[in-house]
Amino acid sequence: PPAATIDFGFDMCFFDFDTGPQESDPASVEPNLGERFTTCGLDVETSYGGYYHHGKKPDSSMLVSQVLCDDTDAATIDTSAYMDIQTGSFLGGTNCIQVEALKEGAGSDNPRLFSEVTMGLGAFGGAGTCADYDVCPSYTCESMIHGQHYHRLTCGPIDYPDYASEADVTHPAGTILSGYPRSPGRMPDVIECPSAGATITGAGVYPVSDGVNTRLQNRPYRYTMPKFVCVTYPEGTAEFSVTYRVGPNPGGDPGYGRAFPFAGTGLATSCVEPPPPSPPPTPPSPP
Repeated sequence: PPAATIDFGFDMCFFDFDTGPQESDPASVEPNLGERFTTCGLDVETSYGGYYHHGKKPDSSMLVSQVLCDDTDAATIDTSAYMDIQTGSFLGGTNCIQVEALKEGAGSDNPRLFSEVTMGLGAFGGAGTCADYDVCPSYTCESMIHGQHYHRLTCGPIDYPDYASEADVTHPAGTILSGYPRSPGRMPDVIECPSAGATITGAGVYPVSDGVNTRLQNRPYRYTMPKFVCVTYPEGTAEFSVTYRVGPNPGGDPGYGRAFPFAGTGLATSCVEPPPPSPPPTPPSPP
């Protein structure tokens, strides 16, 4: 059947842009399994140019703006180290956005609920507030913390064998750390905090609370939150397309792949297909 034309603008969100494990210094080569996403036909007449994310909110009248963090909030979630975002004409289309992943990630980073990448939802499963994004945790490097599995943090030397640009580091017992060295590339994304509750950009962690899945509790927000983009397609859109490219994996483990989660933010009550046929009339009662 022909595509149904939607008579109002609508949003779609695309999550977890990152790269795969690195087998060489990522500063000098294209990241293994790097993700690149492109979609066109955005509603660029909106005040926000047809796309938004942490650090770049849509109109304040849109409810989603209340759960994103930019420079009007107590803390900004800066996405620039995680995504390179370009707009213009790409792949023969116009009014496009192109997102290229910049930072290595792991499957355990993937969000499963919209509340896992937003702040301020409170009783609806929110992960905290914008200010929490920059607040150091209280646990120390010898602690056993929640994560997808319980994970013991690392005191003593941390070796980054796949990163020629990263010097090995040593954390004495009692050091407060945000994050931990993660396989497979033993990603160098650990922040050493001067004290519990200190303010350092991106040092915050998901709280241990009923509204947060145990796989995320005490994991840094920065592993999951700054890596998604939402786009607005205009009224009258009948269909849209996306191009999702995964880069090469030279010398890498062939068992690794990428995930591509996406979701809509909601639709108004409306029929977008012909209604089903009416049921046949009820036969008359027997005499």
